[in-house]
Amino acid sequence: MKPVKIFFFFFFLCFANLLMAHPGHIGGPGFMQGFLHPLSGFDHFLVILLVGFWSVFVLNIFWLGPLIFMAGMILGVFFGLTDVNIEWLELGISISVMALGLFIFLKKKLDLRMSLFLMAIFGAFHGLAHVQYLNFMHSGFIYKSLEDLSGLLLATFALHLL
Repeated sequence: MKPVKIFFFFFFLCFANLLMAHPGHIGGPGFMQGFLHPLSGFDHFLVILLVGFWSVFVLNIFWLGPLIFMAGMILGVFFGLTDVNIEWLELGISISVMALGLFIFLKKKLDLRMSLFLMAIFGAFHGLAHVQYLNFMHSGFIYKSLEDLSGLLLATFALHLL
């Protein structure tokens, strides 16, 4: 086996939590919790990077992909607040990251509407997952969730700008 393959095998064996599609959240919902998630959740950071690359290199419209992705996230959060639950959500998040990476690698040109639809669906997966990991059992949950969402969107927007 090549040394590089051996290195990656042991790296991911030791740090298997990096491979989780959507790591759990520590603490209750709040602005800082939402703001820190895109910076600490590898899935979120990677999908933001891939949405930006796809928008620039494949769609040639740098601002449209991130805007649609964030709109999908908002939709996913509101679905989550209405108690929508998808059993295969983690798989959907993993597929979103892999599909975006594959589309960029292949420079796959999809119809603009299909591209934006996929961006919105991928964003909805991430937004829905964000809400599903929050603690629903305290007073003021809706307010704190909206505060959490505003932090999540602000950090996502900042990463998209970068």
